[in-house]
Amino acid sequence: MAFTNESHNLDLNAVTDLICWCKQLGIKYITLYDDLGKLKGNQKDLFRCLDYKASLLDGNNNHPLTKTNGNGYTRPRANGTPSESINYIKGLTILSKQEGRQKFVRDIKNLLTVEPDRIDIELVQKHIGWTSDPEMLVTFGTKQCLFGFPPWQLRLTEIFSLPSHRNITYKTFIDCLEKYSRTTQRLGA
Repeated sequence: MAFTNESHNLDLNAVTDLICWCKQLGIKYITLYDDLGKLKGNQKDLFRCLDYKASLLDGNNNHPLTKTNGNGYTRPRANGTPSESINYIKGLTILSKQEGRQKFVRDIKNLLTVEPDRIDIELVQKHIGWTSDPEMLVTFGTKQCLFGFPPWQLRLTEIFSLPSHRNITYKTFIDCLEKYSRTTQRLGA
């Protein structure tokens, strides 16, 4: 999800609604992007709001999220043992313009200093650092612009635009997913 020209006025409550809806629907990887870096700067507040929303969804608002030995968080059961609840943090990536085109150019320049016979896919991933290509991108804002979203991740991405992330309804979100499900990718030929 890209919060393009809405970065100056982000609603963390609406952002966490979107994250929770994605996770509840089984979407494993979520990338949040805002060109001004407000989400990265407010990551602690975002996670606090996400913790609160997750507690309401899981029906367990007495116990905060606890860090697991992996990348995520889990909510303990009333007796203190970890639950098998949805991991709302795992698979969540937050990007800003700093991870955009300029970083890509710097990373490629660094990669070019390596001997050509040593370059393989693992080395490229290490230098460039992408994890997965998004299949669907929802941009929020009135302008039809990506404002520096990392371009190498968009090669096969279906892009949908909504005027704002504020006051987005679950139905609107589901409508985007249904529209995406009806698309067919033609990869040449």
